[in-house]
Amino acid sequence: MLQASTWRTWKALLLIGGAFGVHWLTFFFSIKIANAAIGAIGFSTYGIHLMVLGWILGRAQVVGIDVLGLLLACVGTWLLIPEFSLQNTHTVGLLIGIFSGLVCSALPLLNQHYADIDGNLRAWGQFTFALLVFGCLQPWAKWEFRTGDVLLVLYLGLGIALLGHGLWVHATTVLSTTTTSILSYLYLPLSLVMGYFLLDEKLSGRAMVGTTLVLVANALVIYSQNRRGALKASS
Repeated sequence: MLQASTWRTWKALLLIGGAFGVHWLTFFFSIKIANAAIGAIGFSTYGIHLMVLGWILGRAQVVGIDVLGLLLACVGTWLLIPEFSLQNTHTVGLLIGIFSGLVCSALPLLNQHYADIDGNLRAWGQFTFALLVFGCLQPWAKWEFRTGDVLLVLYLGLGIALLGHGLWVHATTVLSTTTTSILSYLYLPLSLVMGYFLLDEKLSGRAMVGTTLVLVANALVIYSQNRRGALKASS
């Protein structure tokens, strides 16, 4: 019979690793079905999800400016869909990207909830249990490598996943969810710029307006949450 503390540790690693695996798996699908820009925009709803989850769990208070941000995010997301249809690859890719952002938003909350468990253990548990998520799809995997792909895979696996997300586990444990949201949104403009120059991905005027609304929506939510946190700290 496992001790309560041991079971709690295994439960934490399973939840964190499972969420991490599902996030990355759906993010990959979003990019593959649509493109890198659409995947990035879908994931950019992360801050809105974090606010809603924090509110549901009683960790955040929602006021009028937050609701405004949520409405702007909905309008912006609608503008990003050229034609809403499940036969439209951009629509499907965007919806999967939004779901990926939702799952990812649970990670900071889980890491803070289980902050008493060693950070390195949580990081390795995250990768281990995420590997099981990907392992379930191994029968459908198609491995086609060119010589130049090896360095890219090593960079993604060791640089982005192992080092980057290993450090991210420690960062999200001690940083406020507001700060985490601000840092995560550096990803969207950078990915759009890289997609434009490296992959020749272009956004229409409608899509640019939608992207701007999503960013403004998240900025409003971050400002609102941060302002309330500062007021609470000063009182």
